[in-house]
Amino acid sequence: YSTGETPSQQLAPVIPYLQKQHNVSKWYLIGHDYNWPRETNALAKEYIKSAGGELVGEEYVPMSAADFDSSLQRIKASGADGVLITLVGGGSVSFNIAYASFGLDEQAIRIGTLIEENTLAGIGAANASGLYATAGYFKDLTTPLATAFKQNYEQAFGTDSATLNTLGQSAYQGLKLLATLANK
Repeated sequence: YSTGETPSQQLAPVIPYLQKQHNVSKWYLIGHDYNWPRETNALAKEYIKSAGGELVGEEYVPMSAADFDSSLQRIKASGADGVLITLVGGGSVSFNIAYASFGLDEQAIRIGTLIEENTLAGIGAANASGLYATAGYFKDLTTPLATAFKQNYEQAFGTDSATLNTLGQSAYQGLKLLATLANK
C-alpha cells in the first residue's frame, strides 16, 4: 500500500505544463543518491522526452553533501532551463540557497517533488524565485478534504503544532490506513 502522491502523479502533468508555460526544453536532474530520486528521475526522463524536452544532465550526490558549487557549475554549463530537484531536507535547503546566490534562478526554473512548507521556510523567499513544488497537499489548500484534514488535525493537536505539509498529511493517511486494515 502507498499513501501520498506518486512520482507519476507529481510529474506527468507538471513537466509538460512547465515546458509549455515557461518554454523549458533542457532539463537537468539532481538528487540524493538512493532509490527514491533514481526511480523518480527515471520516470521524469520519460515525461521530459514525451513532452519534447531534452535531458542535458543528471547527477546524484551523497546524503552528506553540503557544498553544491561544482553541481551548480555543471548546471550552468549544461544550458539547462529546467532543473528537477530530488534532494531532501537540509540538502535541498542548501542547494536552493546556493542556486539562487549563484544566479541560476535567472537561467532555469526549478521544480521540487519534496519541497514543502518547512523546506521552503529554510530556503527563504529571497532564494525561491523560479522555484516550483508539486505535492498532493499544501497547508493553504482550500479543497473540502484539505479543509477537513486541517480542522481534524488542529482539533486533535492544536493550532500551535508543527506546520502541516504533504509529508505530515501522507503520514496521517498511512496511520489511518493501518488502523483501518488492523480493525478489519
